[in-house]
Amino acid sequence: MDPSVFWNPHKYDGFRFLEGDKVTPFRIVDNDVLSWGTGRWACPGRFVASIIAKSVLVKIIDEYDFEFVNGRKPPLTLIHEFGFWHPGNQMRVRRRRDVLGITYG
Repeated sequence: MDPSVFWNPHKYDGFRFLEGDKVTPFRIVDNDVLSWGTGRWACPGRFVASIIAKSVLVKIIDEYDFEFVNGRKPPLTLIHEFGFWHPGNQMRVRRRRDVLGITYG
């Protein structure tokens, strides 16, 4: 909530980091978010990691159905603004018979 880091920090803005009309994740590395390093230690594979993560997520969503056991969403534990499910909670996962058949290449 530091105004020197975030413009208008007390107002929700989902497009806060959008520049122009497109989003380019991992475009730059800065000293505020060090998850991909900075300077000469910046991760050169961050672009590849982004593409792979998106591809895997699309493949999982295309090929599997997910649901909560008993059809009810389990309660969340909130820590700061993040919600966490207890690791002991259970979900059902079923492979779909009819998939879109998303392929690579």
